[in-house]
Amino acid sequence: MSLPATTEVKPAPPVIEKIKVKVDGREIEVPKLSPDHAGKLVPTTMIQACGAARTDVPHYCYHPKLPIAGNCRMCLVEFGTPALGPDRCERALDLRDGIARAARALDARCSGVPVNDVYHVTQDPYSSYEAVVDAASGDLGTAGSGPQLQRTDSGLTPLQSAVGIGVGPARSLRWQNDTASQITNERVQVASNGCGANCAQDDVYRIRFYETTYSVPRFNNAGSQVTVLIVQNPTADVVNGKVYFWSTAGALIAAPPFTIAAKSLFVLNTSTVAPGVGGTMTIAHDARYGDLSGKTVALEPATGFSFDTPMVPRPQ
Repeated sequence: MSLPATTEVKPAPPVIEKIKVKVDGREIEVPKLSPDHAGKLVPTTMIQACGAARTDVPHYCYHPKLPIAGNCRMCLVEFGTPALGPDRCERALDLRDGIARAARALDARCSGVPVNDVYHVTQDPYSSYEAVVDAASGDLGTAGSGPQLQRTDSGLTPLQSAVGIGVGPARSLRWQNDTASQITNERVQVASNGCGANCAQDDVYRIRFYETTYSVPRFNNAGSQVTVLIVQNPTADVVNGKVYFWSTAGALIAAPPFTIAAKSLFVLNTSTVAPGVGGTMTIAHDARYGDLSGKTVALEPATGFSFDTPMVPRPQ
């Protein structure tokens, strides 16, 4: 006696949202999520989006069937985000996209009423950032006060004010998002007291935004191996931050804080924080972009073997 034939009903694949992006000025739609090397849906990468636009991005360490390493930096490209609405004094910037730059003048009004430019910034969890204003003219740099550069909440209530850097009116604003949440409701504001006699040339400034987070793509404390982190602060300022330890599965293991005195080294035996495991590290801090340098040294006491991994700006 034969059994009746059955038909297996497979579940429908999930509907994946698509988003619009522009690649070299051409607008296309790409899936918000794409399968990674293991078939898991993860956010679509820049290389995948450019591939959908048939734009080749040179790369070396990337392969679609391997985990993302982000070591060689060959695929570095410039990102941007569209402006918010018709107000030319207000812009959206996604700092997760790397270095964003703008050079422009404040809205030219001679009434003496304060004129503010507002930049909306999106910040990743456990990351650090810097905004720099320089090349200022007009009352942006009067009385030794420099540009009025502030980080604010969505209602423009100041959370932090910039500090002077170098000679002249340049100002640097540095901060960390040490929470587990993406922050989208903070602003960076450049303020003026109104333009002077020449509204066409007054209050001109250059603003640059950086993500300053560092990455160390490997540490390993499994077996008898021990990894030591070394970070050098060559500046005349004290630097504060946190080292975030991530498992190979991407889970946060630990986040010890650190303080590095001026012109000093920070040395951490990572086996005291993440014993018996391996993974990656990211380092968020309040130093200026590119000021710090460092590496990890993996030691194998039984053989005397050591392996150095440099600390690099976090790949985007």
